[in-house]
Amino acid sequence: MPSQFIAAYALVGFLAGATVTQDSKVVIVENAGVYYEKKVDISAPASGLIGEVAVEEGQAITKDEVIVQLDQRITKAELEVARQEAEAAEKQAKDESNILYANKVSEVASAEYENFVDLLRKNATSASELRRKKLEAEKSKLSIRVAELEREKNIATSLVTKEKVKAAEVQLALRQIKAPFNGLVARSYLEQDAWAKEGERILTVVAVEELKVEGNARGLEKLSPHVLFGAPVTIEVQVAKEMPPVVIEGTVGFVSPIVEADGSVRVWSKISNQQLNGQWLFREGMTASMKIQVVAPKGNEPVSQ
Repeated sequence: MPSQFIAAYALVGFLAGATVTQDSKVVIVENAGVYYEKKVDISAPASGLIGEVAVEEGQAITKDEVIVQLDQRITKAELEVARQEAEAAEKQAKDESNILYANKVSEVASAEYENFVDLLRKNATSASELRRKKLEAEKSKLSIRVAELEREKNIATSLVTKEKVKAAEVQLALRQIKAPFNGLVARSYLEQDAWAKEGERILTVVAVEELKVEGNARGLEKLSPHVLFGAPVTIEVQVAKEMPPVVIEGTVGFVSPIVEADGSVRVWSKISNQQLNGQWLFREGMTASMKIQVVAPKGNEPVSQ
């Protein structure tokens, strides 16, 4: 195992018992903790039978690869029904035969009314009969509007059924769970053919290539917390109790805007992982210590010498 591992970034863990040496302006942090930067529980998006778990504990995963599939038989059937309904509704929405028929009826009714107007002039029909023909003509004109409104309704129904298809497609996609990032399967909770409740954990996956060390920096009475951001840091990760720590050089990547009641400030830095004999060297839960080299302030910055 190498005694020294150099990375571009380092991650600061929970910092306990930090002190400030006034002569060198170095913040020493002990009992820091190492954490995965990305650690996600893969949960069931809906209740259902697990059709397949395509990965095992310890297996590497690639972003967007399918790692879990819930049973899709019902959702596939629902999607097919929605598609059939959408197809039928679209055909009905495009059908203008009722409007064309209503127009023809209106034309005939209007022509008959005009004929009866001439007949009344010749005293060949009664005024009451003319009024009936006029009513029929007006009714036929209104039937055109009724047919147009029916077609507008069919168009709206068609749009709704298309949205139902999209919803069914989403439900089907939810039953196919993909890896959120490149990483490793840290733990498996449910196996194939098990029943998963909505929200129940199936897997835990982690991104192993980059980690962070995070914690609370104490002993900052003579230092303003803002000077810690971007400051060079030396991190020592204890990978085994009876072996020397691995040393990493980096910078502080985060300083919390909140000062805790005890005067401490949460900080972290990132470290890059490395493989040794095919296994990742750094793992969550390892302890670490760090030394933050504070740059001397300029002007009236609130840091005493």
